[in-house]
Amino acid sequence: MEMNELKEALIQIDAGLKRLSGLDAGNDEIRDLMVWGHALKSRVLLKSGDPDQAEAILGKVIPVPSTPIVRYRVLLVQGDLYLERKKYKEAIRAYESANQISHAYGGEKTIEAYFNLGIAYVENQQFEKAAAFEKMLYQKNKANPIELMYYHYGMARLFAKKGDLAYALYSSQEALHLAASWEQNISIRDEAEKFNQFIKKKIQYQNG
Repeated sequence: MEMNELKEALIQIDAGLKRLSGLDAGNDEIRDLMVWGHALKSRVLLKSGDPDQAEAILGKVIPVPSTPIVRYRVLLVQGDLYLERKKYKEAIRAYESANQISHAYGGEKTIEAYFNLGIAYVENQQFEKAAAFEKMLYQKNKANPIELMYYHYGMARLFAKKGDLAYALYSSQEALHLAASWEQNISIRDEAEKFNQFIKKKIQYQNG
């Protein structure tokens, strides 16, 4: 999202939370909506570059009981916060807990969630587990461009962490090629572009 869109999202979330505050907090559905609303606000604040406020808001609802579907989403936001703080072990625990809860009610396969789990594994140097990137591709032969873009960018991060800059550059360029062919702007695109430039500079430095 652009910054203006994030601001508008916060306004809408706050308006919804204000309406919910006047309803019966003892009702399970209302409580679920309140928990999810605060988690969603935390996520938007994190994307807006305010992790401190995001963490404070999420901390209010982490202990609150909720249905598995809502709990799954709360844990994903918690994982994102830990990832932002570079607390990779904690991020892994949050994402893995979210996946366990998801499987219990039938399972959800969220591209960004698997991508972030894979990044946490990479940064924690658990390379053998970084195969989480594969799980983003539900059917490899039928994967859509967005799935492939996340996959190639994730593999670029993995190769770079292992010191294989040539493959990292190739994979990041594959991700950018897919992003360029997609009409809509994708949030991960800017990050992939910055990473691609970082790898190019690193290769140039190594080559003198």
